[in-house]
Amino acid sequence: MLVVVSSVMYGFGDSREQLPEALDLMNNIVLEYITGMTNEALRYSYGDEITVQALRCVIRNDLRKDDRVKQLCHMYDKVTEQRDHMHKLKDDIRKEQEQSRNNEPSGTLPVFKRCHELIVVQGKR
Repeated sequence: MLVVVSSVMYGFGDSREQLPEALDLMNNIVLEYITGMTNEALRYSYGDEITVQALRCVIRNDLRKDDRVKQLCHMYDKVTEQRDHMHKLKDDIRKEQEQSRNNEPSGTLPVFKRCHELIVVQGKR
């Protein structure tokens, strides 16, 4: 964790070589903050698992953090949707290729169209 704290401190303008005391202090502050947020989020959760809703309850008064959580959740949903769509396209292509092997060569055009669609979807990243 000290390497991450050191990198963040450097990224925010500290010198490349920080004092060990400064690293220890920042590490303690970060750990205390994470521990506090985790314990508070657990109070809003059911069971031992922290949910996004529990985390949002903890940060509800900090609009910047809440907006960032919303943004990250939205991006997660988009990535998951695209990944599922790509898996479906790959499965469809595989099925069409298997069918075209069993049938006449006329099945190559739909496979080509699916491959093209897969390339277009992958290019949207």
